[in-house]
Amino acid sequence: STKPEPFGRVIIEAMACRVPVLASAEGGILEIINPDENGLLAEPSDLKNYLEQMNRVLSDDLLRNRLIEQGLKDVESKFHVGRVVSELNGVLDSVLS
Repeated sequence: STKPEPFGRVIIEAMACRVPVLASAEGGILEIINPDENGLLAEPSDLKNYLEQMNRVLSDDLLRNRLIEQGLKDVESKFHVGRVVSELNGVLDSVLS
């Protein structure tokens, strides 16, 4: 992305598919990615930093596996459709009452 995203849906989708994530350190992405836990961040427009982070994930099996496993756990606990629907129903109930 060349502009900060308010919410990185494609990041959530990648995590759900067990793909390690490398994203730009800006916008709503900062609320999803915990660096070195569930994904990697690179400075916006810094190609060298992106390459460094990409090399890290490609060369470090432990890091890659940690990113994949924690990313999947985070998606299941924070972004599961059942949880989102339940929270939205709670908001709607409070607004309508």
